[in-house]
Amino acid sequence: MAAAEKKTKTTKATKVKRKPQVKSKTKAKAKPKTKTKAKIGRPRSEPDQKMILSLAKIGCTYQEIASCVGCSVRTLKLRFRTLIKTGWDDMKCSLRRMQYLSAAGGSIAAQIWLGKQYLGQRDNVGIGNIKEDDGFVLILPDNGRLKPQPDRNGNGNGSPGTADSG
Repeated sequence: MAAAEKKTKTTKATKVKRKPQVKSKTKAKAKPKTKTKAKIGRPRSEPDQKMILSLAKIGCTYQEIASCVGCSVRTLKLRFRTLIKTGWDDMKCSLRRMQYLSAAGGSIAAQIWLGKQYLGQRDNVGIGNIKEDDGFVLILPDNGRLKPQPDRNGNGNGSPGTADSG
């Protein structure tokens, strides 16, 4: 029996060698691939780029654009950041143009604002405890001496007073 068992073990252990496939020397026409790779996950959303740009041009935030277009804020930031930045830059340029035209048309408020922004102009703020002596300006600290005056209802939340009343 032992000899019969050895024969069966050796026949099971032998491997069948396959002949290597020989490539033909003539080029065969490529067959179109009919198999496509199965896509995993949900389909990719394709928001309207014209809508995204027009919303960015009127100053909408990422959240507002995402709710109008129907995608996530993350999608907008990953795929459309430069488009949105371009829209925001167009909006700023348009606002700047309108402010300049308003100032050129005679609007005093627009002229003051543009002067502060571009020319370094500022308002002279009057501080009550500044004393001038021979051209030098001496600024004295307040030291908490001013106490709030009561408002009409008797609360102590009104404007600061000038003297200690009590």
